[in-house]
Amino acid sequence: MNYLTNLEEFVNTYEYLKQKYKGSLIIFRSEEEDCYETISRDADFFIKYLGSHLIKAVNGVSWTAFPEGALPDFKRKIAKLDSIRLVIVQEIKEKDLEKGFQLSLNFL
Repeated sequence: MNYLTNLEEFVNTYEYLKQKYKGSLIIFRSEEEDCYETISRDADFFIKYLGSHLIKAVNGVSWTAFPEGALPDFKRKIAKLDSIRLVIVQEIKEKDLEKGFQLSLNFL
């Protein structure tokens, strides 16, 4: 899934997960790009504390992405912070699902 192509659904999913997993950082794995992406408050956190770069602001929403290889370093930095969990959202394509995909959540 290219999250930029359906920004509204992406933002809604992000906001839902932020409510459900309070205090967690939410990142989305993009298989098409071999990277991780995040938006809004979490993008601001990755930019300010982890050295990620602002990709763009879409409709006033901060957006950042980082390569798959940067995840281990980011996980080490996040682990040093108290009470912050990392939730990785990954699309799983399923032919039998009505919407065409489901989300797999990984907690670190």
